[in-house]
Amino acid sequence: MHLDRQDPFAEVDLWVNYRMQETPQNLVIRAFGRHDITLHIDDGCMGGGEEFKGDPKIQSDAYYYFYKVAEAHFSTSRLGVFHHAYISSLISNNGVLGLTFASPDDVSDGDDIFIIGNEIRDIASDRDDITEDVLLAHVFMHELGHNLGLVPEGFKPVPFEGIDSYYYASYRSCMNYNISLIELIDYSDGSRRTTSGGHDFDDWGHIRLRRVATKWDVVE
Repeated sequence: MHLDRQDPFAEVDLWVNYRMQETPQNLVIRAFGRHDITLHIDDGCMGGGEEFKGDPKIQSDAYYYFYKVAEAHFSTSRLGVFHHAYISSLISNNGVLGLTFASPDDVSDGDDIFIIGNEIRDIASDRDDITEDVLLAHVFMHELGHNLGLVPEGFKPVPFEGIDSYYYASYRSCMNYNISLIELIDYSDGSRRTTSGGHDFDDWGHIRLRRVATKWDVVE
Protein backbone atom coordinates (compact mmCIF):
# COMPACT_ATOMS: atom_id res chain seq x y z
CA MET A 1 0.00 0.00 0.00
CA HIS A 2 1.25 3.48 -0.84
CA LEU A 3 -0.71 6.19 0.96
CA ASP A 4 1.68 8.80 -0.42
CA ARG A 5 0.83 7.80 -4.00
CA GLN A 6 -2.45 8.19 -5.84
CA ASP A 7 -3.88 4.86 -4.79
CA PRO A 8 -7.60 5.12 -3.94
CA PHE A 9 -8.79 3.42 -0.76
CA ALA A 10 -12.34 2.34 0.10
CA GLU A 11 -13.80 0.88 3.28
CA VAL A 12 -16.91 -1.24 2.67
CA ASP A 13 -19.25 -1.69 5.62
CA LEU A 14 -22.41 -3.75 5.37
CA TRP A 15 -25.65 -5.00 6.79
CA VAL A 16 -25.35 -8.64 7.81
CA ASN A 17 -25.33 -11.05 4.81
CA TYR A 18 -24.65 -8.29 2.27
CA ARG A 19 -20.88 -8.48 2.11
CA MET A 20 -18.97 -7.43 -1.00
CA GLN A 21 -17.31 -10.73 -1.80
CA GLU A 22 -13.93 -11.28 -3.44
CA THR A 23 -15.35 -11.60 -6.97
CA PRO A 24 -16.98 -8.14 -7.24
CA GLN A 25 -14.01 -6.60 -5.47
CA ASN A 26 -11.60 -8.09 -7.99
CA LEU A 27 -13.73 -7.01 -10.95
CA VAL A 28 -13.41 -3.37 -9.87
CA ILE A 29 -9.78 -3.68 -8.77
CA ARG A 30 -8.82 -5.14 -12.16
CA ALA A 31 -10.61 -2.34 -14.02
CA PHE A 32 -8.47 0.21 -12.17
CA GLY A 33 -5.40 -1.98 -12.55
CA ARG A 34 -5.68 -1.87 -16.34
CA HIS A 35 -4.98 1.85 -15.99
CA ASP A 36 -2.07 1.37 -13.59
CA ILE A 37 -4.15 2.41 -10.58
CA THR A 38 -4.13 0.24 -7.46
CA LEU A 39 -7.52 0.31 -5.73
CA HIS A 40 -7.49 -0.95 -2.13
CA ILE A 41 -10.79 -2.25 -0.72
CA ASP A 42 -11.03 -2.80 3.02
CA ASP A 43 -13.72 -5.39 3.74
CA GLY A 44 -12.16 -6.11 7.12
CA CYS A 45 -8.68 -6.99 5.89
CA MET A 46 -7.35 -3.58 6.95
CA GLY A 47 -9.38 -3.13 10.12
CA GLY A 48 -12.58 -1.77 8.59
CA GLY A 49 -15.47 -3.67 7.07
CA GLU A 50 -17.98 -3.20 9.90
CA GLU A 51 -21.01 -5.52 9.93
CA PHE A 52 -24.29 -4.17 11.31
CA LYS A 53 -27.25 -6.15 12.63
CA GLY A 54 -30.66 -5.52 14.16
CA ASP A 55 -34.03 -4.42 12.81
CA PRO A 56 -33.41 -3.67 9.10
CA LYS A 57 -36.08 -0.94 9.22
CA ILE A 58 -33.61 1.33 10.97
CA GLN A 59 -31.90 1.75 7.58
CA SER A 60 -35.05 3.14 5.95
CA ASP A 61 -33.79 6.71 6.23
CA ALA A 62 -30.58 6.11 4.31
CA TYR A 63 -29.13 9.52 5.02
CA TYR A 64 -29.81 9.40 8.77
CA TYR A 65 -28.61 5.81 9.13
CA PHE A 66 -25.39 6.39 7.25
CA TYR A 67 -24.34 9.47 9.19
CA LYS A 68 -25.69 8.63 12.63
CA VAL A 69 -24.87 4.91 12.73
CA ALA A 70 -22.48 3.64 10.05
CA GLU A 71 -20.36 6.77 9.96
CA ALA A 72 -20.02 6.71 13.74
CA HIS A 73 -17.97 3.52 13.33
CA PHE A 74 -15.75 5.04 10.62
CA SER A 75 -12.33 5.89 12.02
CA THR A 76 -11.55 9.61 11.95
CA SER A 77 -8.01 8.70 10.93
CA ARG A 78 -9.43 7.59 7.57
CA LEU A 79 -11.18 10.85 6.74
CA GLY A 80 -9.84 12.31 3.53
CA VAL A 81 -8.08 9.05 2.66
CA PHE A 82 -10.72 6.31 2.45
CA HIS A 83 -13.96 6.40 0.53
CA HIS A 84 -16.67 4.99 2.79
CA ALA A 85 -19.24 2.60 1.28
CA TYR A 86 -22.15 0.92 3.00
CA ILE A 87 -24.15 -1.99 1.52
CA SER A 88 -27.67 -2.00 2.96
CA SER A 89 -30.42 -4.61 2.95
CA LEU A 90 -32.97 -2.09 1.67
CA ILE A 91 -35.35 -2.45 -1.26
CA SER A 92 -35.58 0.63 -3.47
CA ASN A 93 -39.01 2.04 -4.27
CA ASN A 94 -37.79 3.96 -7.30
CA GLY A 95 -35.29 1.64 -8.96
CA VAL A 96 -32.23 3.35 -7.50
CA LEU A 97 -29.39 0.91 -6.79
CA GLY A 98 -27.03 3.30 -5.07
CA LEU A 99 -26.26 6.90 -4.30
CA THR A 100 -23.37 8.97 -3.13
CA PHE A 101 -23.50 11.92 -0.79
CA ALA A 102 -21.50 13.97 1.66
CA SER A 103 -22.68 15.35 4.97
CA PRO A 104 -23.74 19.02 4.82
CA ASP A 105 -23.01 19.40 8.53
CA ASP A 106 -19.41 18.26 8.02
CA VAL A 107 -19.86 15.04 10.00
CA SER A 108 -17.55 13.45 7.46
CA ASP A 109 -14.73 14.68 5.27
CA GLY A 110 -14.77 11.37 3.41
CA ASP A 111 -16.47 10.37 0.17
CA ASP A 112 -19.57 8.36 0.94
CA ILE A 113 -21.52 5.67 -0.94
CA PHE A 114 -24.83 4.02 0.00
CA ILE A 115 -25.69 0.85 -1.96
CA ILE A 116 -29.18 -0.69 -2.04
CA GLY A 117 -28.02 -4.28 -1.62
CA ASN A 118 -31.37 -6.07 -1.56
CA GLU A 119 -32.48 -4.35 -4.76
CA ILE A 120 -29.30 -5.54 -6.48
CA ARG A 121 -29.91 -9.07 -5.20
CA ASP A 122 -33.53 -9.08 -6.42
CA ILE A 123 -32.67 -7.79 -9.90
CA ALA A 124 -29.88 -10.34 -10.34
CA SER A 125 -32.14 -13.19 -9.23
CA ASP A 126 -34.78 -12.22 -11.79
CA ARG A 127 -32.40 -12.00 -14.76
CA ASP A 128 -30.34 -14.53 -16.68
CA ASP A 129 -27.90 -11.99 -18.15
CA ILE A 130 -26.38 -10.64 -14.92
CA THR A 131 -25.10 -12.00 -11.62
CA GLU A 132 -25.27 -10.33 -8.23
CA ASP A 133 -21.47 -10.08 -8.15
CA VAL A 134 -21.29 -8.29 -11.51
CA LEU A 135 -24.17 -5.93 -10.73
CA LEU A 136 -22.72 -5.05 -7.32
CA ALA A 137 -19.33 -4.35 -8.92
CA HIS A 138 -21.02 -2.17 -11.55
CA VAL A 139 -22.96 -0.14 -8.97
CA PHE A 140 -19.94 0.23 -6.68
CA MET A 141 -17.75 1.47 -9.54
CA HIS A 142 -20.49 3.84 -10.73
CA GLU A 143 -20.89 5.45 -7.31
CA LEU A 144 -17.13 5.54 -6.77
CA GLY A 145 -16.92 7.35 -10.11
CA HIS A 146 -19.12 10.12 -8.71
CA ASN A 147 -16.81 10.41 -5.72
CA LEU A 148 -13.87 10.71 -8.09
CA GLY A 149 -15.56 13.62 -9.87
CA LEU A 150 -17.49 11.98 -12.73
CA VAL A 151 -20.78 13.83 -12.38
CA PRO A 152 -23.75 14.82 -14.58
CA GLU A 153 -24.19 18.23 -16.18
CA GLY A 154 -24.95 20.89 -13.60
CA PHE A 155 -22.75 19.48 -10.84
CA LYS A 156 -19.42 21.24 -10.57
CA PRO A 157 -17.36 19.82 -7.73
CA VAL A 158 -14.32 19.85 -10.03
CA PRO A 159 -13.28 22.11 -12.96
CA PHE A 160 -15.01 20.13 -15.75
CA GLU A 161 -18.72 19.91 -16.49
CA GLY A 162 -19.20 16.19 -16.06
CA ILE A 163 -20.10 13.13 -18.06
CA ASP A 164 -21.90 12.84 -21.42
CA SER A 165 -24.18 10.04 -20.34
CA TYR A 166 -27.44 11.61 -21.52
CA TYR A 167 -26.31 11.97 -25.12
CA TYR A 168 -24.14 9.24 -26.57
CA ALA A 169 -24.94 5.56 -26.91
CA SER A 170 -21.25 5.14 -27.78
CA TYR A 171 -20.32 6.24 -24.27
CA ARG A 172 -19.14 2.86 -22.97
CA SER A 173 -18.98 3.54 -19.28
CA CYS A 174 -20.61 2.31 -16.10
CA MET A 175 -21.45 6.01 -15.59
CA ASN A 176 -23.82 6.02 -18.58
CA TYR A 177 -27.44 6.71 -17.58
CA ASN A 178 -28.72 6.66 -21.15
CA ILE A 179 -28.46 2.97 -22.05
CA SER A 180 -28.41 -0.23 -20.05
CA LEU A 181 -24.81 -1.24 -19.41
CA ILE A 182 -25.28 -3.00 -16.10
CA GLU A 183 -22.77 -5.66 -17.09
CA LEU A 184 -20.02 -3.10 -17.76
CA ILE A 185 -17.41 -2.57 -15.04
CA ASP A 186 -15.25 0.13 -16.56
CA TYR A 187 -15.04 3.85 -17.26
CA SER A 188 -14.73 5.22 -20.79
CA ASP A 189 -11.39 6.28 -22.23
CA GLY A 190 -12.54 8.73 -24.93
CA SER A 191 -11.57 6.46 -27.82
CA ARG A 192 -15.04 5.81 -29.28
CA ARG A 193 -16.54 7.97 -32.00
CA THR A 194 -19.95 9.53 -31.43
CA THR A 195 -22.71 10.01 -34.01
CA SER A 196 -21.84 13.72 -34.14
CA GLY A 197 -18.27 12.93 -35.18
CA GLY A 198 -16.66 13.60 -31.83
CA HIS A 199 -15.51 11.21 -29.14
CA ASP A 200 -17.10 9.93 -25.98
CA PHE A 201 -16.10 11.43 -22.66
CA ASP A 202 -12.71 10.33 -21.32
CA ASP A 203 -13.60 9.24 -17.78
CA TRP A 204 -10.19 7.82 -17.01
CA GLY A 205 -8.52 11.03 -18.09
CA HIS A 206 -10.61 13.12 -15.71
CA ILE A 207 -10.94 11.17 -12.47
CA ARG A 208 -9.41 12.78 -9.39
CA LEU A 209 -7.97 9.98 -7.30
CA ARG A 210 -7.28 12.22 -4.32
CA ARG A 211 -10.53 14.16 -4.56
CA VAL A 212 -12.34 14.60 -1.24
CA ALA A 213 -15.92 15.87 -1.31
CA THR A 214 -17.07 17.67 1.82
CA LYS A 215 -20.34 19.18 0.59
CA TRP A 216 -22.42 18.28 -2.44
CA ASP A 217 -25.89 16.99 -3.26
CA VAL A 218 -27.01 13.40 -3.61
CA VAL A 219 -26.17 11.89 -7.02
CA GLU A 220 -27.68 8.56 -8.08
